[in-house]
Amino acid sequence: MNTDLLANITWAALAGPHAAHALGTGQARRYRPGFAALMGFADPHRPELGALRSHASAGERLFCDGWAGALPAEGWRLESETALARMVWQGPLPVVDPAHAGLAFERLGPAQAAEVQALVQAAAPGPFGPEGLQLGDSLGLRDAQGRLVAMACERLFAGPYREIASVATHPDARGRGLASALVHELVQRQRARGELPFLHVRCNHASAIRLYERLGFRTALVTPARVLVAQ
Repeated sequence: MNTDLLANITWAALAGPHAAHALGTGQARRYRPGFAALMGFADPHRPELGALRSHASAGERLFCDGWAGALPAEGWRLESETALARMVWQGPLPVVDPAHAGLAFERLGPAQAAEVQALVQAAAPGPFGPEGLQLGDSLGLRDAQGRLVAMACERLFAGPYREIASVATHPDARGRGLASALVHELVQRQRARGELPFLHVRCNHASAIRLYERLGFRTALVTPARVLVAQ
């Protein structure tokens, strides 16, 4: 496991496979508006925040991880901070739960953007932007009435690592294992491509960590994470 790459995976994605979707410099980049508002730095311990201020609108909230010192540049306000567990899949290939054998996984794209946004509003899965549906496989599940009630998307990608993110289930559809089924499906697809699935969970969400451990994920590292607001 390349822990150096994993430790700065946002930058690795923005400076590598996702460079076409990035704004910034050789030291600091963010995803373009419309994608999840994530930013990364070549040196996360000395983030060049000043280089990104011109690429953020006043009042815009951006997310970053990997550093916990004082703000190194004017023009930003620290809104919140937490700790994230970066969990990497280390289990056997998932076995399909018989209860989920008949699920119809739907590929989500621009045509479903309005439905996806409605689900994001209801489920609050974390940083998300509709343009992110193009970063990899984005899968959804519908209920018997045809309503989109669960989704999971691929997001960050660099080296062998591909992130599973925006795992969301509508409150009306929770308790049915839909999120687990979506994660299993993405793990199977990624492993078939020779990739290593990973995901993020807040360290204070013990129940979510236990759930992902049952699915085969293990915590590879813990990283500070912050929300900054452009001033």
